[in-house]
Amino acid sequence: MLPNEPRANTAQDSNDIGVAVMRFFSGWRSHPLLKITGLFLALLVWVVRTFAGSEIMCEKVITNVDVSIVGLDQLRGRGYTLSDNPLESSPKVTLRVRVPWRNYLKVTGSTYAPRIDLTELKSAAGEQTISFRTSTSSEYGEVIETDPQTFTVNLENYDTRSRIPVTVVFTGSNPAMLWVSVPIADPAYVTVSGPRSLVNRVSRAEVAVSNEDLSEEREHDMKSADIVLKDALGQEIPSSLIRITSESITMNSVRVSMDVYPMIELPVDKTFAVSGTPAHGYELTSVQISPQYVRVAGPRAVINRLSAIYVDTPKDITNATEPLISGSGIRLAPELKYANVSEVIIQALIQPAKHTHSLAEVPLEVRNVDPTLRASVDPSAISVSIVGDYLDIEQMTDEQVHLFVDAANLEAGEHIVDVQCAVDNIKRYTATPAQAQVLLSLVEKQTGGGEGD
Repeated sequence: MLPNEPRANTAQDSNDIGVAVMRFFSGWRSHPLLKITGLFLALLVWVVRTFAGSEIMCEKVITNVDVSIVGLDQLRGRGYTLSDNPLESSPKVTLRVRVPWRNYLKVTGSTYAPRIDLTELKSAAGEQTISFRTSTSSEYGEVIETDPQTFTVNLENYDTRSRIPVTVVFTGSNPAMLWVSVPIADPAYVTVSGPRSLVNRVSRAEVAVSNEDLSEEREHDMKSADIVLKDALGQEIPSSLIRITSESITMNSVRVSMDVYPMIELPVDKTFAVSGTPAHGYELTSVQISPQYVRVAGPRAVINRLSAIYVDTPKDITNATEPLISGSGIRLAPELKYANVSEVIIQALIQPAKHTHSLAEVPLEVRNVDPTLRASVDPSAISVSIVGDYLDIEQMTDEQVHLFVDAANLEAGEHIVDVQCAVDNIKRYTATPAQAQVLLSLVEKQTGGGEGD
């Protein structure tokens, strides 16, 4: 026994405590306010014991949950890939989860990261079934059930094709008459990788540039254009499973650079298209140039001062006696960036020259007169001009020209008849006036002792 410690009377003390407790509870049962207080204290003790010990768990159903795909790169490393994208055809997943009640309102479908793990697939092409995977944590609980529980995917060999050409196409109208240089795509070739059935269909990578976005204010233009994969028939191959790369860098667009200049049409000048003089007796009747117009493009300041295009080498027609045709280059200002042709065709039409020989008061003859009739004409002589090939007409004499009227089948009386012309030894000619007419008088001859025949 420690010094100064009071001596305990254990038996007596125990009896005293028991009696006190019994008296307390007897008083509690008989007092309504104490009953309510006791019930509250019991509930408080239960809550404290619950939080101090185990967590309350509740069930929750989450619908329309997105599913992610993992392990695609590992699958490709094994030489396989998906022949279609599950996320484009898979229904939304419904999750039934068990979650601590204090986080009941916090959790969403993404909390449990529902996914398809492609590394679980067998290394074999064809249709395979795979289960959905989810995440579990002490903070947010676990997934009890997924609906659906599995998903079917199609596995296909993973293939790669390189040197797929990038083709630039222009769309829309070009109302401003702009010339655009051959566009250069950077890169000019790409590599495509993906399901073999899709990759084998790829013929080219096409990018589109709108003409309406071009302007002569930007002579050296550069644009970014999205890549569209096309097959040999020009049909688009849309697929998120095809990877487009260049030097191992994934891309979905390319840079397109081009030169843009205003364009006009200019006539080809004929004035200096030929040189020389045709042979004696021949003449140049016309010059034709094909094409008649040349389309050129260049800086606005340059094309505004141009009015025509000139041939570089005129056609020499010296001593020519027949039509000539030849090609010639054209002269262009060095500042011009484009011309739709580099050569024109020159046609020089060479024909015999025409010459006119005029005669004054040529006597008129009357031919084919009935022997019983006597003829006279008024006027008895007219002037005439003979037009024909130079070489024929320049050597013609007056004696070769005959003017006459024809009295065949005409009876006695006065007749208006046409004057006709005949030129000895010349086949091609014209006489002027071509429609000359004179008065022909036919009278019967007197018989007997009158005038002689």
